[in-house]
Amino acid sequence: MKNPSLRAFAALVLALPLVALGCSKEAKAKGTLEKYEAVFRVCKEETEKAKLSPGEHRCSLVASIAVDLGLEESGLEEPKRRELLSAWLEKKGFGAHYLPPEKRPKEER
Repeated sequence: MKNPSLRAFAALVLALPLVALGCSKEAKAKGTLEKYEAVFRVCKEETEKAKLSPGEHRCSLVASIAVDLGLEESGLEEPKRRELLSAWLEKKGFGAHYLPPEKRPKEER
């Protein structure tokens, strides 16, 4: 390639997938959290209808396990998954409805 702008374009085209691959795990994890927003919202509503404290309704356990598995499937490292999850739970107001693994029954961990 004699044209420098074509060389730059070719380099950009080749580098773009590498950048996308580097971001894809975090993007996938964030997408997972978006999907579970409705689940946690319904769980919060069901907990209120049943006049239970946050985290007492069975849906809290199921939603917590499901979101953890979804985040695990993203391939993101554990510390980063925890960081994203904590920030998301706080931002959305679902923190009390999430049961961390250490608070779940042993057979559900």
